[in-house]
Amino acid sequence: MDFAFPDWRPADPPSRHRQDLLLMDADRHSVLVRQAEEHEDFVLLAEPGPSANAYFEQPRTLAVHVVKFPETMTFSIDWHSAPTPALTVAWLLDRGADENQFRVDVGPEDAPADVTSAQIEERVRRSGSRYTVVEYDDSDPVRSWVLLHDRESAAAARPYLLQLRTELARGGFRLREGSFPDPQSAQQWLEAPGGQPLPPPVLPDPVVSARPAFSRAQAARNPMPAGARTAGPPEATKPTATTADAPSRRPRGQR
Repeated sequence: MDFAFPDWRPADPPSRHRQDLLLMDADRHSVLVRQAEEHEDFVLLAEPGPSANAYFEQPRTLAVHVVKFPETMTFSIDWHSAPTPALTVAWLLDRGADENQFRVDVGPEDAPADVTSAQIEERVRRSGSRYTVVEYDDSDPVRSWVLLHDRESAAAARPYLLQLRTELARGGFRLREGSFPDPQSAQQWLEAPGGQPLPPPVLPDPVVSARPAFSRAQAARNPMPAGARTAGPPEATKPTATTADAPSRRPRGQR
């Protein structure tokens, strides 16, 4: 996808900065899915991850949301990257992307290997803003993990969800998860020898539907009442995490 957008100009400095970086890295990214609306684009990009084991290597994903404002011939760009494709897609769905269009496996061998893994993946994809990434480690090409904070009130006693992903030699991946009362408890489990079983996850239901936020493009398409302020695009949402302020990632070689 070409992010040059001739005849359009960025609506704000963050959008200009993101456009510059997307254009500069155009050769690194490949488009996995694009949902194009009249004045809005939802895009899932992939780029190669760090070279480790070519068989298990999975590309990193980047979600991009573009909204155009015809009345001012400007556009905004927001983006988000997460440790797993399901979390990245969840960000797009939360902004109004069509869930059916973003049912995509990131790599040729990248699919849940069993029912439990598929249920976890589906719940995360449809979780909206339920989870916040606390820390993750994907330096091992076979086994990676991500620690999430669960905002659901039903998980208040053990709100930290540790998800383990194992790449299988026969293809696909296995997901397992467990809940902890605090990040320190999750780290102690990761560092404990002997492979203790994960504590059971605290989940209110198997699948939580996302509640998409009202799209800025939808707001732009709906006429404003007489006398309302119309200069410029609607107020931008709070900037999301980028590579500069992403959640903590464990250095290679640390457990």
